[in-house]
Amino acid sequence: MSRELKFRAWAEGDMHFMPLEGLYGMTRFFGFLDTCVDNPKIMQFTGLLDKNGVEIYFDDVLRFSDKWEWYRVQYGPKLMFADNKRKAALMKQFEAEPFEQRVVSTIQDYEWILSREVQTDWEVIGNIHESPELLK
Repeated sequence: MSRELKFRAWAEGDMHFMPLEGLYGMTRFFGFLDTCVDNPKIMQFTGLLDKNGVEIYFDDVLRFSDKWEWYRVQYGPKLMFADNKRKAALMKQFEAEPFEQRVVSTIQDYEWILSREVQTDWEVIGNIHESPELLK
């Protein structure tokens, strides 16, 4: 299986993209980073897309797009048998739950995103360099 080799770099408050057409393109990109940018954070394209067709790079933050699906085992049975007052309290508690998020940063994460679930239920919401608040 072959995939397109792409990189991007976060440096000096900007994301830098450059087409990597063969060895010359790679040399130009990394030469640009080496001479023009201080301390770049280089991110490689995984070769995969999220549910919206957005390219997934290492250091991207992915969010599970259906909160109910994520928490239904925890909340579904309780809501099914609860009276109206208890249902309201449970729904308030459910709404306070965060969306499940993961950062693609290791080879194990890459193996995880190979699953079909990522392409149907997860979406890229940012990356750790442009939006560090997503790590909280």
